[in-house]
Amino acid sequence: MCVKNLWVVLVAIVFMASGCGSGTHLESIQVLPLDPTMLSNNTVYVNPGDNVQYQLQGWYSNNTSQTISASSGTWTSTNPSIATVNSSGLATSVGPIGSTTIVANVSGHSGTILLAVCNSDDYCPPLQPASAGSLSKSR
Repeated sequence: MCVKNLWVVLVAIVFMASGCGSGTHLESIQVLPLDPTMLSNNTVYVNPGDNVQYQLQGWYSNNTSQTISASSGTWTSTNPSIATVNSSGLATSVGPIGSTTIVANVSGHSGTILLAVCNSDDYCPPLQPASAGSLSKSR
């Protein structure tokens, strides 16, 4: 009898520790530069040849958020002639002045942020306080 009760308690502990039945799940993701001072109006501005390291913020059904490993996402650039992005979220400006959208996908959710390559002496707008990257719910 004592061994049976021990098994019931052990199974209950495992369920609670694994989050089984908690119902918490990823609702959306947000793409942000690791350095928030690079962000202005949901756009990251860089000079030709510069790099930007992006990070992922996950928003969950229990109204919490946490950083998701950048390597957990699938990263793409909508205009790879302007900038490329690797599997760890590192974007590199490779082309002329222009812009591209950096897209990350995690567990069926996508987040985007605009990357603008510009000559800081002539074409980049002044940077303003950091704002949030875009949120997207997709399934």
